[in-house]
Formats: sequence, structure tokens, C-alpha cells
Amino acid sequence: MIEIAYDRCDRCGCCVSVCRSNALLLAERLSVDHSRCISCGLCVRVCPFGALRMAESGTPESAAARAGHAEGAEKSYDVLVVGGGPAGAMAAYHAAAGGLRVGIVDRNERVGVPVRCGEAVGVTALAEQTAIDPAWVLAPLRGTTMVSPSGIEVLIDRMAEGYVVRRDIMDAQLVQRAVERGAAYHPRVTIVSASPAAGGHECAGARGERFRATCLVLADGVESRLARQLGWATALAAEDISSCAFAHVSHPRVPVDRMEMHYGSTVAPRGYAWVFPRGQGAANVGVGVLGTHGAPGRALECLHAFVKRRFGGDAQLAGIHCGGVPVGRWSKRLVREGAMLVGDAARQVDPLTGGGITHAMHAGTLAGKAAVQAFQGGTFRPERLRQYERSWAAGPGKALLRTYALKRMVIGLDDATLDRIARRITARRRSSLGLAGICVAAFGRRPLLLLKALMVYW
Repeated sequence: MIEIAYDRCDRCGCCVSVCRSNALLLAERLSVDHSRCISCGLCVRVCPFGALRMAESGTPESAAARAGHAEGAEKSYDVLVVGGGPAGAMAAYHAAAGGLRVGIVDRNERVGVPVRCGEAVGVTALAEQTAIDPAWVLAPLRGTTMVSPSGIEVLIDRMAEGYVVRRDIMDAQLVQRAVERGAAYHPRVTIVSASPAAGGHECAGARGERFRATCLVLADGVESRLARQLGWATALAAEDISSCAFAHVSHPRVPVDRMEMHYGSTVAPRGYAWVFPRGQGAANVGVGVLGTHGAPGRALECLHAFVKRRFGGDAQLAGIHCGGVPVGRWSKRLVREGAMLVGDAARQVDPLTGGGITHAMHAGTLAGKAAVQAFQGGTFRPERLRQYERSWAAGPGKALLRTYALKRMVIGLDDATLDRIARRITARRRSSLGLAGICVAAFGRRPLLLLKALMVYW
């Protein structure tokens, strides 16, 4: 049976995302339905902070018992969006802009808080999705430094400009924009059950809240327990989840406008560590450890070890949090009986880098517009929601499947191979390199890898 150390649990949902028996519930706090638990231990292994452990005995307590059963007045919407992150906010915005009655629920008191993200994003990709408020921007990104296991630095200077953003401010504003279009926002509501009903879906909250919606948009993050209740098989395999730990680090050696990515088995097994500057000597620093190489608390241990290795013992850490990032294929079926999956819930994340902000926003936009089309003529026609899936598959979805194929080919490269590639790149360097030059130098002797890399980025 599973025991939870609540003083260590960060409510990140990493454990829920891999639970195949639907035994874990993330509401006001994490809970275990021991009647469902099969004691496989995968949730224990991927917990970034080591808050879970296998116990030989204990007093079973069901998730339903912890959730409570208070009754409340039912609220009805054309579209109910579960999750107020970038994907959910964009879906709500476009659905409300199309004249639909829209509700947004989010389990946090403040949407996007705590921040479980490196917060780096491409300027062009973000601008394509929404108007950028300068208040979001912490620092520009004008280059990348990739560091091999033995410390060889590969500089990428010719790259599209990026930003490190304030996700707490950005997420709140995206929800506010949806509210200004007419959406109703319900914070601190954890939807614990969703089921088909006549003319739509019925949803129940952990504290007795009740909702009815003709169309349901699930943007409830990597854990997305609701998707499984509606028939999706979204439980992640160990090789498709990255357990991450994040912190804000202050130190004089923080780069000004370059992001860093560090690789190696001692840094982050089958993953990488990152340093994204926030300005004024501060940075977002984090590590991601692939689930196949996870252990209780390993991500947090790797974070502390990396900070000490990179900045020394005098670095100041604040805002330590954890999270799970899906790094597998996106869900091939995005629409099911009047419901849509978007964002992390749909695994719409770059499997190689773990980046997903603008992918989530794009998916939310497509889903919101598809919902408007489905209601045209005054009658809801759920088959029209398929336009969202078709548009996604023909655009970002195609690129992400290529990235997944590339990830599968490079994920097993050992430290010696990564060092050899780094030496080859630096030996051939004549001037500043772009991604094309990096790919040719790195994979020129492996044509299949080179082809897949070029197909991903061009």
C-alpha cells in the first residue's frame, strides 16, 4: 500500500500521471484509493520529492471519502473547461468569443501558481498565439549553451529570439482575457468525476460542486484523471514521463541572455538540467529525470547537486517545486463523445525538450474554435469537434511525432558518445553555429539521425 508524506508532497500530479489503476486522486490534497491500488510502485519511483513510499500495512482510506460529498447548486454551460492553464484559457477565450456560455474551473486558488515550468518560450511562437504583454517578460534569450557530460560547451548563436516569462502573470491574464469575453471563472474547484449524461456531461467537484456541460474541454494537466474516466488511456509509461524539480537561483554567475542545457548521467539521468536567466542575477534552474531512471526524490537530489556543481555552495535557492512532464507521443485521439483533450492532458509537449507552452495555447485555440463550429445552427453536433484533431494532426502534431522519433534515437546515447559529439562540433566550428550546423556536425556520420533531426527543425 502507498503512504504519503504530506509535508513533502508538492501536489504536482506526477504520480497520478503514471497510475494505471486510477487509484490516486489530486484534490485538496493527494489521496489513495487502496481498493484500486495494485502496488506496482511506479508512482513512488517517479515522485520528484520522495513524498510516496510503499508501506506494508496501514488504514485504507478511499479517495472518495477524502473528497467529501457536500451538495451544491448545479451550474450549466455550453462548454466547461477543466484547467485554467494556457491550453484551457485559450480554449475558453475562443469559445466565449464565439458566443458560447463558457465556464472555467481550476483547482488552484491562483491559476498557474505554483509555477511548474522553466518558463522559456520562443517570441515568434508566442506572438502567433496571443498579444504579448510586456509584464510577462523577465529576460530575453539570444543564444544557447549546451554542455556535454565532461563540460564541453557548444554554443548556438544563430537562433530565434526567446523570452523567459512570468507564468503566474501570463496565466492569470490569459484567464482574465477569457473572462472579459464572457467566460465564468471558478477557482479552487477540483473536478473529481466526469461522466456522459443526456445532452452532454455531468461533472462533480471535490467539495460537492456540480456542473453540466454540453461540451467538455479537459485541460487538467499531466495527471488528467478525468480523461481516463471518459475512456482515454492516458496513463504514461515510465519512458514517457520526466520527473522534474525546479528552483529560482540567485548567483553572480547566472548568464545574462543565454540559456544553458546540461547533459549527462550524473546531471540528470536520461534527461537534462537547464538554466534560464530571469534577469538581475537570477535564473530558473531545473532538472528532468526520465521515469525509467527515477527513484524516490531523485529529481530533487539531482537539482541540489547540479546547483552546487554549476554555481558553488553560495548560490541562493528559492521557490523549489516539482512537476511531471509528458515526453511521449501526443494522444492520437483528441476528441471523444463531445469531450476534447488539450495541453499536457493530451501530451502535446515536445518530447525532446519538454517545452509545451505554445503547443498548449495552439491546441486550446483550435479546440475553442472547433467548439464554436460545433454549436453553429443552434444544435450541438459533436462530430464537428473532429476539426480540432485534424488541424492539430496536420500541423504541430506532425512535427511532434517527428521529434518523438528523434528522441527515441538519441535518448540512449551514453556520456562518452555525447562528449564525442560535442568535441566533433567544437572542432569543426569556424563561426557561430545555428541548429543546421549543429545537426550536421553532430549526426553527419549517422545519416538516419541527421535526416530525422533536419525533418524536425526544417
